[in-house]
Amino acid sequence: MNEEFENTAGEGAAEEQREKREQDPFFSDALFENKSFIGEKENADFQSFSIKKQMGVFQIVGPIAFALLGGLMIAMKDYVLGGILLALAVLYAFFPLLLKKVATSKKNVPDALSQGMEETVRAYADRLEISTVSGGIPMGSSTLLYGQIREAVASGRYIFVYIAKMQAHLILADGFTKGNAPEFLAFLEGKGVKVKYKN
Repeated sequence: MNEEFENTAGEGAAEEQREKREQDPFFSDALFENKSFIGEKENADFQSFSIKKQMGVFQIVGPIAFALLGGLMIAMKDYVLGGILLALAVLYAFFPLLLKKVATSKKNVPDALSQGMEETVRAYADRLEISTVSGGIPMGSSTLLYGQIREAVASGRYIFVYIAKMQAHLILADGFTKGNAPEFLAFLEGKGVKVKYKN
């Protein structure tokens, strides 16, 4: 009697998984799953983070260096070169703001981001499966092998999974429906992915 119950329960679970697989082509026994709603604010946060990451210390050092050289040139009575260097110092100081403004302007933000999209990331032993839906319409899916990940950066409420220097998948740390952010990051490290933690 007990064995019959166990067999029936096992068959029921297998049937349930078959049904889920038919309803959702991406369903399987993922180790981690994250569903992140990404809109204009999340895109703006990503753009800001990426610009700071790209500029690095030059965001501070650059304007100071140009200003000092400009001051030195003016002290040496080379007003033209001094003026150019001071103008470059001002331009360089505001360059990250200009880049962010351009990247987040309405004409440069895809419609999918304007109306918001949900990105589902599922982690398996050998890969990440990523699918995107916007307005109830599937926008695409991709498979990412762990060796293709340049780095993962955890920053506040986000995990940025970089596949190129300025291209990343944005994952909300609180969007995990299976597993959690610290476990996911440890899992990526175990797969040889370079993981950085930023404040």
